[in-house]
Amino acid sequence: MGEGLWPSSQPISYCSFGGATYYIPYGGETFVEEESNLETVLRMFSEPGLFPLFILLFVGITFLVFRYTTSKIKRIYSIVFMCVWGFGLLYVTWLSRTPILETRVNFIPFQPDVNTTAFDYVTNIVMFIPYPLLLYGILQKKLKFTCLAGAGIGLSLAIELLQLITHRGVCDVEDLILNSVGAILGALATGLLVKIEK
Repeated sequence: MGEGLWPSSQPISYCSFGGATYYIPYGGETFVEEESNLETVLRMFSEPGLFPLFILLFVGITFLVFRYTTSKIKRIYSIVFMCVWGFGLLYVTWLSRTPILETRVNFIPFQPDVNTTAFDYVTNIVMFIPYPLLLYGILQKKLKFTCLAGAGIGLSLAIELLQLITHRGVCDVEDLILNSVGAILGALATGLLVKIEK
């Protein structure tokens, strides 16, 4: 059970059960929002154990595509999957979050939390590994390590600020740190890929 805003900006309580979200305005009627097929698929891929494996598989396929195909195919592949990855990232970090009344910010990383698992840390890292690889595939030119890593870190910062401004999720320094590690690993993987392609 949680609290948030109904589309009319009326304070509500809400809870999720059986693929549906139940909105209960204070002193009012209960509304039910059924989960769409797309939301079901996206929620499945955002499961703690499955999402990191999906991303790592995606990175492995990307390496094969970049190693054994033409520049044109690489660019098309990168554009298509940048859109897919970008939408998935936006869904996991923002669209799937319910707006709340309060502003939630965490400036102290890695505090003990019974709700946080090792998979949460792994997920926050691996979700940003594809970005430098796909950016390189789209631009088709060698970029400095600092540029690739900085682009990923900047994207993570933008998402945290979006969560802060829209009251969806928590603006968390811990997420920024873990996402940055993922962006750095992605930049290192891109450098390795460039050397393999030569």
